[in-house]
Amino acid sequence: MALSSSYVHKILLSYEGTFFYGWQKTASGPSIQESLEKALCIITGETTTVEGCSRTDRGVHALGQVASFSTFLPITCYIKFQKSLNSLLPKTISIRHIEEARQDFHPGLDALSKEYTYYICTSQQQLPEYRLYSWHSTYPLNLFLMQEAGRLLTGTHDFASFTNKRADKKYTDTVRRLDSCRVESLPGERLQITLIGNHFLYKMARNLVGTVFYIGRGKIALNDLSALLQKKEQLHVGITAPACGLWLANIIYDTKK
Repeated sequence: MALSSSYVHKILLSYEGTFFYGWQKTASGPSIQESLEKALCIITGETTTVEGCSRTDRGVHALGQVASFSTFLPITCYIKFQKSLNSLLPKTISIRHIEEARQDFHPGLDALSKEYTYYICTSQQQLPEYRLYSWHSTYPLNLFLMQEAGRLLTGTHDFASFTNKRADKKYTDTVRRLDSCRVESLPGERLQITLIGNHFLYKMARNLVGTVFYIGRGKIALNDLSALLQKKEQLHVGITAPACGLWLANIIYDTKK
């Protein structure tokens, strides 16, 4: 929570995650968070921490990431501030909107749900414009089985089987609500998987996609999906889908607050 003497600001941003090591600052390489904090320091002269709603993994993209930061002086013109911030950021990060937020606003804790989209290209030759933003796979996929898998995954479940192990964190509660797992066919031999839920475990979105993909390939039987959920053990599911196809599309908040 920000100090009472400071001003809290909400950012809506997009980014191409290909050459970033994820959202969170790391010694391994450049991150979205670090890029934002450096640019903000140049403009405001203050050292501030930027809090993001979703700590997207290395290589994951975003259309609608939401973040917040605080300053000790008010921002008098958000349009000018936005323009200055974009001029200092890499071209792979774009600030779409900035506004003042309430003092206790937190982009992650206040979020009602998150929406992710994942793209799969199934053509023999993938067009160059999709290369960095889709999972290219030429295996035949059964769209009906994938859609049925999405339907079975929707709801409130213990998704322990769909999260990767982390050395720095162990989940004590792995029950999550998945509001939608929709699989659609797109023009140009492409598929879109839309995931909407209240909170996602570490790499849960990519593991859900990988499992639905394996069911479409016939490597996992649709009838085995319930058993996979009940195992409640990590990595009893399909492949973890590559990061390049995943997009954080939207964050949903309570508009009354």
